[in-house]
Amino acid sequence: MNFKEVARLILEREKRPMSALEIAKIALKEKLIDSPKDLIKLRWKIYEVMYNDFRLRGDSSTFVKVGRGIFALREHSTERRRESSELEDLIRRLEETQYKSASPSEFEETLRAAFSFLGFETELIGTPGNTDVLLKAEVGEKSYSANVDGKTSKRGKIDDVQIDWLSLKDHREKTKADFVVVVGPDFAGGNLEKRAQQNRVVLLKTKDLIEILKEHARFPFNLIELRELFETPGNSSQTVEKVIERHRDRTRFLEQLKLLLDEMKNLQKSYLRYFSIDSLSAREKIQEAGLKPQEVEEIIKFLKSPLIRAIEENPVGKYFLTMSRRNVSEIFRRISECLEEVHHVNDEESTLRKSLKDYLLQNKDVPRRIRKVLLPLCLKLGTVTRETIKRELVRQGEAKDMQQAGIVLSTISKSINDHDFLGRVIRYDKLKPWIKENYRIAEEYAGMVKDVLDEIEGAKTS
Repeated sequence: MNFKEVARLILEREKRPMSALEIAKIALKEKLIDSPKDLIKLRWKIYEVMYNDFRLRGDSSTFVKVGRGIFALREHSTERRRESSELEDLIRRLEETQYKSASPSEFEETLRAAFSFLGFETELIGTPGNTDVLLKAEVGEKSYSANVDGKTSKRGKIDDVQIDWLSLKDHREKTKADFVVVVGPDFAGGNLEKRAQQNRVVLLKTKDLIEILKEHARFPFNLIELRELFETPGNSSQTVEKVIERHRDRTRFLEQLKLLLDEMKNLQKSYLRYFSIDSLSAREKIQEAGLKPQEVEEIIKFLKSPLIRAIEENPVGKYFLTMSRRNVSEIFRRISECLEEVHHVNDEESTLRKSLKDYLLQNKDVPRRIRKVLLPLCLKLGTVTRETIKRELVRQGEAKDMQQAGIVLSTISKSINDHDFLGRVIRYDKLKPWIKENYRIAEEYAGMVKDVLDEIEGAKTS
């Protein structure tokens, strides 16, 4: 492998920004490069390759510089920016749309996206006489639902007359929701507050929802924790503060995980050769951090779990750390990757499905021919020849003869080539640059295509 390939391989495997020196050490240790064998020379070779690639190729470069002498793969850096920009975009949209009285639907859609970000199943309703968004928290016996009504105001404050209390009550009964929430930029006090309490309606300020979103991005809430937001009618600002504070208490000991691992190692290296809950809790640094014995015990149990197995226990209650802090971190990273891979695959297929359906619903010749002729043939026969497609085009009246059918098929092929999402779903062989043959649906998307065609046909029938 050359220097660029080695740098890419290691950065891909480590999934984190690294210096050229770190990369060079791994490359030498694993004998990924024959020459040079000198660490310093190899470091500069790798640095030079990554820096020149970044400097000369710009946005198309493999590497991106994220700090002084620190590089990452551009794809990883882009993903981190994507996650951050999702929250930033939500906050910006909430701050802007809450004042758009002329187009309340924008605020409704943004609220749906915000509660989806928090992990709720959401349904946008927004029809006359109904609240805007229905939230569902599927958590077994503790499942609950909430109606969310978004209120916009140019003046920045929602008055009593803007809320239809009777409609909120009716819709709550219709959906059998456990809670009702009105979200707006701010709320007038006095009579509005009393009416909200009488009608069991929570008043949630947009700025308080934003604080919940920020805290969730720092360390995710579970849906049981978020239930408390909906349980106390009236102004929810104090409830939001309590929920965030309690959440920080719950996650605080996880943020001290590094300290605990270091102290476990120190005790294990001492004359004791082991650690216990008591000896660990008595360490000066752990007491300074405010960690209680119960929290220490919870982390030990967590690290002992079959999935991690970073701690072993002997029959008399003595504990032993069995891996380095870096390897514990690596396990967490692998777990995250596994879960994120599923998440991204689901998101990707959802986007692909929507693009395909929107395209096939267009009232144009090529989308109609793909929907009526090409896709059904591929689902029925698997691989379909040009001649078969042309004959079907003539049979269905999409072409007057085989010669015209060939021209029609060329427009279909061009559309597949021009649209990335079509090219991912529909494959063909190129016998020559101008001749396509053996049309077929990619095996992994066959079920999705059938579902989309069924949905379109069902919608037309109804």
